[in-house]
Amino acid sequence: MYGYGSGNPFGELSSVIGSVVLLVIIYIVFILALVAFMITTYVMGSIALKKMAEQRNMSNSWMGWVPIVRKYLTGAIVDDIKSRTRKKTYFRFILLAGSISTTIASIVVFVTLQNIFSDPWEAFELIGTLRVWCYLWGIFAFVQRIVELTAHYSIFRDYSKSPGVLVMMSIFQSAATPFIFYSYSSLTPASMGSNIDTHKGSANNDYSHSNIQNVTTKGNISGISGMYAGQSFQIGNGENLVFGRDCAFAHIIIDNNAEKVSRKHCSIKYEAHRHTYSVTDFSSNGTFYNGNARLVTNIPTPLPAGTVLALGDNGNQFRLG
Repeated sequence: MYGYGSGNPFGELSSVIGSVVLLVIIYIVFILALVAFMITTYVMGSIALKKMAEQRNMSNSWMGWVPIVRKYLTGAIVDDIKSRTRKKTYFRFILLAGSISTTIASIVVFVTLQNIFSDPWEAFELIGTLRVWCYLWGIFAFVQRIVELTAHYSIFRDYSKSPGVLVMMSIFQSAATPFIFYSYSSLTPASMGSNIDTHKGSANNDYSHSNIQNVTTKGNISGISGMYAGQSFQIGNGENLVFGRDCAFAHIIIDNNAEKVSRKHCSIKYEAHRHTYSVTDFSSNGTFYNGNARLVTNIPTPLPAGTVLALGDNGNQFRLG
């Protein structure tokens, strides 16, 4: 009455095949969506870094598109933010070194795993090496993440009144960082003259490129021509301000379009007891005062209040007051 041959084996087989095909399709869709999301976050992060770098007249904004090297650009943006408050930092080198170290450790772990699976006989010899490199990778990744969050906080603080909230978002979901960067990259940061009150003093001040009015000051430097024309900022007794195009060397950042201005052009030190300024030229195109008189390179020269300085040419002039 009931035989073992009852039923439709081909129907059961087709049902199994259909289920497998569905799972494969779901898996492919998931992978494609994941890849699309990763590409989107990378592109948005790259665009944001490039725009932020261009805001600060950095010539290496293209680094935002290059893996690993983009960490250097992120650090350079933070260093620029810090330099405008007269703090010298080296996030660009620290982030780059951390990224390179983590990448090398990851490659070694991957290659070691491949060797273990390809030759099980050597597994016992390689397992110790794998363990060491896994520890190193974990340490590098942890330190890198801490430094990155510190750098991100500095950037968020320069663009937003709620940097802590943004950092928390980055901690719990690192993929959110590129979107946050992108959303703020079109805004003017506090360190460059916006009215976001994120620093100790208002960022909307006469000296938009260095938030130094909080320091007790007596000397005064006024811009006559160039990007600082009409602006003035103060300098305290014994303080030394460096002018130039490179935020790695200078406190007062001059536009990269000023070809006659060197990366580290000159420095000005105020001496309150004599109400004079000691100016030192480091440039190749020269620093001139009161017309065509040129300072001797690398030799501090005392100049009185009222002296007009020209950096390279008359495109960027300042009056010592």
